[in-house]
Amino acid sequence: MSYKDHAQQQHDRIYGVQINDDGAIEQMNDELAQACVDGLKNLEIHNYPQPINMEVSLLSIFCGLYDISNESIRAEGIGNIRKFNKLSANADKNYGQASSNGERKPNPWILTKILRYHNKDYYEQIIKPLLKKNYEAKKKEKQILINQTLIPNKIDLQDGFTLLDMQEKAANGEYENEEQIVMDLTRLLVYYEGETEDIYAIKGYDAICDTQVLYHKLEGT
Repeated sequence: MSYKDHAQQQHDRIYGVQINDDGAIEQMNDELAQACVDGLKNLEIHNYPQPINMEVSLLSIFCGLYDISNESIRAEGIGNIRKFNKLSANADKNYGQASSNGERKPNPWILTKILRYHNKDYYEQIIKPLLKKNYEAKKKEKQILINQTLIPNKIDLQDGFTLLDMQEKAANGEYENEEQIVMDLTRLLVYYEGETEDIYAIKGYDAICDTQVLYHKLEGT
């Protein structure tokens, strides 16, 4: 694998994530969806599905467009298929069947892959920066949620759950997503603003007192 291919693979792994923590396909925002529709032009579209890196199939186009949540953008994309692209004779003949099949397995992120291989300059200039922007926005939202969860948290010292229990769960692969980790952290860690410095407190077992206690730390210590 060349360095360029490796870099692209890393980009797709980080920024092209399309499955949320519940295992569902993530919705594409309107900005990215519109950009994908705008880029689906001057393509040669074939009838029979082939790997996306080889050719564009009518089915893959419909699968991508049908999962765009914005009805106006979706309709524009469907209208552009024949208007701005060249369909093979078989693709044109089987247009209705491909449209029907595309509704069964919709996934808007297919469109970014089509553009990556078949409108490369547009992908690099328009789609790639939007994928990064989308990833960073999701990351920021998740961090805000984590902060909102931790800050008002009150530690239950009667709960026997400890950091050791959390480490064992992690070692055993029991955590399926970040939210589960955060929920367990809320049983151990609390953060609040002090008069001069922010303060963190973590629950731990005090062997002398034979009970759970809070150990306080100032930020930066």
